[in-house]
This record gives sequence, C-alpha cells and structure tokens, in this order.
Amino acid sequence: MGVDTISPGKWGFSAWRMPDRTECKKEFTPRRTWRSPRTNTPYPVAMTVRTGALTWQPDPLMDDQELDSRQSTGAVYWEGAARVSRDGAELGRAYLELTGYAGALRMGGP
Repeated sequence: MGVDTISPGKWGFSAWRMPDRTECKKEFTPRRTWRSPRTNTPYPVAMTVRTGALTWQPDPLMDDQELDSRQSTGAVYWEGAARVSRDGAELGRAYLELTGYAGALRMGGP
C-alpha cells in the first residue's frame, strides 16, 4: 500500500473545510483493508490522512458499506460513515467514499 497525493479541488471532514488542494499537499496512506464478500473487492477502509503538519485517521463505523448497483447503474463502490480522530482523540464523524477499487466507474448509459 502506498501514498496517494490527490489533485486540486476541495474536500472536508464534517463541519469544517480544508483549504484548496493547491494550497496544501494531502497524502492518504491505507492502514487497513476490508474485502467485500459479494464482489471480492479490497477497500482501504482505514487510513491516515496527512495535510501539511496535521494528521487525521478516519475509520469506518462498520466495514461493510459497499454499494453494489451492478443491476441498475453498474457502479460498485464503498461509501459510508466514519469517525475521525487525531492523536488518539475522536474529532467527529465523516462521510468517506472509495471509488475505482472494483473497476472504473461508468458514467452515463451503456
């Protein structure tokens, strides 16, 4: 598992917002994966997020939050609730979405 540095845009946890991505380098390092029993897809559900000098650790409230909509839109991805902590103290809750692990998402019609 490596470190992903993401492209410009905005992202945030809960009620607070991070600066524009062009202002702050972010690194996502997986800490634990969960494998779906339905699709056999491994998802990095627990990770360490570094933004400049700050570090956060989002952890899922439960591992099995995979959305398998192959019968309708064709999309398969993981999305769900997570708790966010830093230095061992829980800071709040977050929404985490992991796409592309079960293959590229197809947007639009067939």
